[in-house]
Amino acid sequence: MAQSCGLEPGDVDELMLAVMREVGIDMSAHQPKSLQDFADQTFDRVVAFSHDTKDAAEAVLGPDAPVELWTVPNPSSASYDVRAIMDNYRAIRSVITNRLSRLS
Repeated sequence: MAQSCGLEPGDVDELMLAVMREVGIDMSAHQPKSLQDFADQTFDRVVAFSHDTKDAAEAVLGPDAPVELWTVPNPSSASYDVRAIMDNYRAIRSVITNRLSRLS
């Protein structure tokens, strides 16, 4: 089973929800969680999307945690234009989908 979290729980991003709906994934019930919510669990694989989140995951989950770095840009860091942000989310969605398909 897959889980999702951030360094800190934030608000649900409506643009992310819209981009996931485009491919038939309804995440409207998604509740943001913190990395701390998973501190006492073990995982087969932990995917971090930045160096900072990789370091944080290793610090919280322990040095033996199976943390992999799949670097992707922050979707909203470069623009305040909604179309550009959604395109960034789409690109990230594609990267993640492709990486996951190679694991199968």
